[in-house]
Amino acid sequence: MLTAGDEIARTQRGNNNAYCQDNEISWLSWDVDELARVQREAVRRLLQLRATYPSLRTPHFLQPAHAEALDPGQVAWFRADGEGMTHADWMDPTRHLLAMLRPGIPGEPGTGEATEHLLIVVSAESEPVPLHLPGAPWPQGVARVLFDSDLEDMSSLPSAPLAPGSRLIAPGSVLVVGIAEP
Repeated sequence: MLTAGDEIARTQRGNNNAYCQDNEISWLSWDVDELARVQREAVRRLLQLRATYPSLRTPHFLQPAHAEALDPGQVAWFRADGEGMTHADWMDPTRHLLAMLRPGIPGEPGTGEATEHLLIVVSAESEPVPLHLPGAPWPQGVARVLFDSDLEDMSSLPSAPLAPGSRLIAPGSVLVVGIAEP
C-alpha cells in the first residue's frame, strides 16, 4: 500500500497514525531531489507492471502451482538455484532470497499471443547471489528483465533477453522477469 509521498521516499518514521500529527512527521515536502526522482520512477514502473499484467491483480487467494497445469490463480516458490522451495527451505534462517512464479494469462496486454509468466525475485542477501531460472517442467521461453530495483534509471533496463545460466541479483533488491512462452 502506498500513501502520499511514499513514491518520493517520504517517511513517517514508523508512525502509522500520523494523521493526528501537525509536524514534519505528517508534512509532505514537494522538493524532489535526485533520490526522490529515482524512487518515483521505480514506483511508476511497478504500477505500470501491475496495470499491464492481470496476474498481479488476482482477486482470489493463490493456490500452489502445478507445472503441468498452470493457472493464473496459482503461485510457485523457488530458491536462487531455480529449485522449488521445500518445507526445510522455508524454515532455514540463512535463506534471504525468494523467487515467486506467477503464471501468465494467455494473450496478456503487451505480449501479443504469447503467455508471459512473471518471476518476482526478492533478495535480502548482503552479497550478490547468482539466480537460476526454474527449469523444466516450469515455463521455458524468452526471459527478459521487466524491473530491477538495483538500477538507478528504469530506462536502462536491458532490452536483450536474459542469457542462459545465472544472473547476479544485487543485495537488497527486487527483480521482475517476464518469461514468454510461444
